[in-house]
Amino acid sequence: MIVAFKAEHAERLCMNAVDGSLGEHNREQWRAWAKYNEKAGMAFTGMENGVPVWAAGIRYVRQGVGNMWAVFAQDAPKSIYRALRAMLPIAARHGAYTKLRSESRIGFDASQRLLEHLGFERQRRNVNPDHYFYIRRA
Repeated sequence: MIVAFKAEHAERLCMNAVDGSLGEHNREQWRAWAKYNEKAGMAFTGMENGVPVWAAGIRYVRQGVGNMWAVFAQDAPKSIYRALRAMLPIAARHGAYTKLRSESRIGFDASQRLLEHLGFERQRRNVNPDHYFYIRRA
Protein backbone atom coordinates (compact mmCIF):
# COMPACT_ATOMS: atom_id res chain seq x y z
CA MET A 1 0.00 0.00 0.00
CA ILE A 2 1.25 3.51 -0.81
CA VAL A 3 0.35 6.40 1.50
CA ALA A 4 1.34 10.04 1.87
CA PHE A 5 4.72 10.36 3.59
CA LYS A 6 4.62 11.29 7.28
CA ALA A 7 7.65 12.23 9.35
CA GLU A 8 7.04 9.34 11.75
CA HIS A 9 7.57 6.88 8.86
CA ALA A 10 11.20 7.99 8.69
CA GLU A 11 11.76 7.01 12.31
CA ARG A 12 10.98 3.37 11.51
CA LEU A 13 12.87 3.44 8.21
CA CYS A 14 16.18 4.80 9.48
CA MET A 15 16.60 1.90 11.92
CA ASN A 16 16.39 -0.68 9.11
CA ALA A 17 17.60 1.39 6.15
CA VAL A 18 19.74 0.00 3.34
CA ASP A 19 22.09 2.90 4.10
CA GLY A 20 23.26 1.74 7.51
CA SER A 21 24.76 5.17 8.24
CA LEU A 22 21.27 6.64 8.76
CA GLY A 23 20.95 4.98 12.16
CA GLU A 24 24.18 6.73 13.17
CA HIS A 25 22.74 10.23 12.64
CA ASN A 26 21.53 12.33 15.51
CA ARG A 27 17.85 11.47 16.03
CA GLU A 28 16.83 15.12 16.22
CA GLN A 29 18.62 15.86 12.96
CA TRP A 30 16.80 12.90 11.34
CA ARG A 31 13.41 14.08 12.70
CA ALA A 32 14.02 17.60 11.39
CA TRP A 33 14.89 16.19 7.93
CA ALA A 34 11.73 14.07 7.93
CA LYS A 35 9.46 16.93 9.05
CA TYR A 36 10.93 19.21 6.40
CA ASN A 37 10.42 16.61 3.64
CA GLU A 38 6.86 15.97 4.78
CA LYS A 39 6.00 19.58 3.90
CA ALA A 40 8.51 20.52 1.17
CA GLY A 41 6.96 18.67 -1.76
CA MET A 42 5.19 15.50 -2.79
CA ALA A 43 6.33 12.38 -0.95
CA PHE A 44 5.02 8.86 -0.44
CA THR A 45 5.66 5.85 1.77
CA GLY A 46 5.33 2.20 0.80
CA MET A 47 3.83 0.12 3.60
CA GLU A 48 3.79 -3.64 4.13
CA ASN A 49 1.65 -4.97 6.98
CA GLY A 50 1.45 -1.45 8.41
CA VAL A 51 5.24 -0.99 8.46
CA PRO A 52 7.06 1.54 6.23
CA VAL A 53 9.51 -0.20 3.88
CA TRP A 54 10.39 2.73 1.63
CA ALA A 55 9.76 6.44 1.26
CA ALA A 56 10.55 8.76 -1.63
CA GLY A 57 9.71 12.26 -2.69
CA ILE A 58 10.61 15.35 -4.67
CA ARG A 59 11.45 18.41 -2.62
CA TYR A 60 10.88 21.80 -4.27
CA VAL A 61 14.15 23.71 -4.79
CA ARG A 62 13.11 26.52 -7.15
CA GLN A 63 10.89 26.94 -10.19
CA GLY A 64 11.43 23.97 -12.48
CA VAL A 65 13.93 22.24 -10.17
CA GLY A 66 13.27 19.54 -7.60
CA ASN A 67 15.45 17.38 -5.37
CA MET A 68 14.59 13.67 -5.39
CA TRP A 69 15.20 11.73 -2.18
CA ALA A 70 14.52 8.13 -1.18
CA VAL A 71 15.02 5.84 1.82
CA PHE A 72 14.61 2.06 1.63
CA ALA A 73 14.41 -0.57 4.35
CA GLN A 74 16.58 -3.66 3.99
CA ASP A 75 13.47 -5.71 3.17
CA ALA A 76 11.92 -3.32 0.63
CA PRO A 77 10.52 -5.20 -2.39
CA LYS A 78 12.67 -4.94 -5.51
CA SER A 79 9.56 -4.08 -7.55
CA ILE A 80 9.63 -0.57 -6.06
CA TYR A 81 12.61 0.32 -8.26
CA ARG A 82 10.64 -0.32 -11.45
CA ALA A 83 7.65 1.53 -10.01
CA LEU A 84 9.79 4.56 -9.12
CA ARG A 85 11.26 4.62 -12.61
CA ALA A 86 7.74 4.66 -14.08
CA MET A 87 6.39 7.23 -11.59
CA LEU A 88 9.28 9.71 -11.71
CA PRO A 89 8.40 11.34 -15.08
CA ILE A 90 4.74 11.61 -14.04
CA ALA A 91 5.65 13.21 -10.71
CA ALA A 92 8.05 15.59 -12.48
CA ARG A 93 5.34 16.72 -14.90
CA HIS A 94 2.83 17.08 -12.08
CA GLY A 95 5.27 19.30 -10.16
CA ALA A 96 6.30 21.20 -13.32
CA TYR A 97 9.93 20.14 -12.82
CA THR A 98 12.21 20.28 -15.85
CA LYS A 99 15.25 19.15 -13.85
CA LEU A 100 15.59 16.81 -10.91
CA ARG A 101 18.70 16.52 -8.83
CA SER A 102 19.87 14.17 -6.11
CA GLU A 103 22.94 13.24 -4.09
CA SER A 104 24.48 9.93 -3.10
CA ARG A 105 27.04 9.38 -0.36
CA ILE A 106 30.40 8.40 -1.82
CA GLY A 107 30.88 4.67 -1.26
CA PHE A 108 27.13 3.90 -1.17
CA ASP A 109 27.08 1.91 -4.42
CA ALA A 110 23.45 0.75 -4.12
CA SER A 111 22.29 4.36 -4.09
CA GLN A 112 24.37 5.23 -7.13
CA ARG A 113 23.01 2.23 -9.04
CA LEU A 114 19.45 3.24 -8.15
CA LEU A 115 19.95 6.82 -9.32
CA GLU A 116 21.43 5.64 -12.60
CA HIS A 117 18.55 3.14 -13.00
CA LEU A 118 16.16 6.08 -12.54
CA GLY A 119 17.88 8.00 -15.35
CA PHE A 120 20.08 10.33 -13.28
CA GLU A 121 23.59 11.13 -14.50
CA ARG A 122 26.50 11.75 -12.16
CA GLN A 123 27.97 15.22 -12.56
CA ARG A 124 31.60 16.25 -12.40
CA ARG A 125 31.05 18.70 -9.59
CA ASN A 126 30.00 17.71 -6.10
CA VAL A 127 27.99 20.07 -3.93
CA ASN A 128 29.07 18.20 -0.81
CA PRO A 129 32.61 16.70 -0.64
CA ASP A 130 31.20 13.43 0.80
CA HIS A 131 28.51 12.97 -1.88
CA TYR A 132 28.18 12.60 -5.63
CA PHE A 133 25.79 15.02 -7.32
CA TYR A 134 23.28 13.71 -9.90
CA ILE A 135 20.98 15.40 -12.44
CA ARG A 136 18.04 14.08 -14.43
CA ARG A 137 16.31 16.11 -17.10
CA ALA A 138 12.58 15.60 -16.68
